[in-house]
Amino acid sequence: MNKNPRVSVLMPVYNGERYLREAVESILDQTFTDFEFVIVDDGSTDNTWQILQSYAANEPRIVLVRNETNVGVARSLNKGLELARGEYVARMDADDVSLPGRLTAQVAFLDEHPEVGVLGCAVQVIDGCGNPSRIRRFPAEHGVIKWCLCFDDPIAHPTVMMRREVVGRVGGYSTDLLTAEDYDLWRRLNQVTRLSNLPEMLLYLRRHEACVTRAHRAKQLENSIKISHLRMSEALKEDVPVQVVQRLWSKEFEGLDHVRQAANLVYRLCQASIADSTLSPAEKRMIRRDAARRLFGLACQQTHDGRAWEVLGLACRLAPLIIGRAVAGRLRRIVHERLL
Repeated sequence: MNKNPRVSVLMPVYNGERYLREAVESILDQTFTDFEFVIVDDGSTDNTWQILQSYAANEPRIVLVRNETNVGVARSLNKGLELARGEYVARMDADDVSLPGRLTAQVAFLDEHPEVGVLGCAVQVIDGCGNPSRIRRFPAEHGVIKWCLCFDDPIAHPTVMMRREVVGRVGGYSTDLLTAEDYDLWRRLNQVTRLSNLPEMLLYLRRHEACVTRAHRAKQLENSIKISHLRMSEALKEDVPVQVVQRLWSKEFEGLDHVRQAANLVYRLCQASIADSTLSPAEKRMIRRDAARRLFGLACQQTHDGRAWEVLGLACRLAPLIIGRAVAGRLRRIVHERLL
């Protein structure tokens, strides 16, 4: 019998013919070669399957699976996980492009850090024509990622390499939180392993009109709020008011009372996070600074109300120098605008 590959690259695709060749070839051109490429065609109706077959005919590392009907990303990913044989599972999307050294860098890191079960990296966003824009970097430290999970998704799904064993331990992807299944997976995996991100940019992340994020934005937001609520409730060991979480995501506040409720929640989450004795001083410092910036943003929602200084006071407790600079900068902008 052939030995199992070190890595299983897992890619679902649905009607992805436009960018498919570029995505497939970016994996086949990796400098790390000990991998299988598990591709799940989720019932495509365009030429996706024919394109995949043309590659599989000449590439024994490709494992093709075809769903008779479209069952969605989460179910397709779980099907791929069942077939994967590698120690590590690397995610890939059919409209993105991995740099040639991506797998090499991620395997080397995971080999050196057995405590880490999920590893992402920085990305450069490109448009539908491949034109590059900003580079997005994500926190590297597990404690900071755990904190950020309260508010958003701090790991880019297509960049991830995971230990197959830990993903199996939490049951794979949830099929109840579609379009935010990755955010939910990190929330559950953070309870059984450490999460990290490489600072290197190793993937071009494509954003275009047909991508799932844009097509299902409303549902993604709804499910993201549910996951954020679960993570906050886990952090505080109590049922956090979901209305406050919704306001933090929407940034829509009806008066100072709503702002103060949100600020109190952020402050308490920060205090609970930095109480973790396993965090390094640097991690605690980064969490305090991020919480202070979030509180400053909340205080700016109600600048016309003098009681907003209460929210600003919470921010100053966490990072007085940063907030002092932020207040000075905002005052300069206000004066400048009035002089114009």
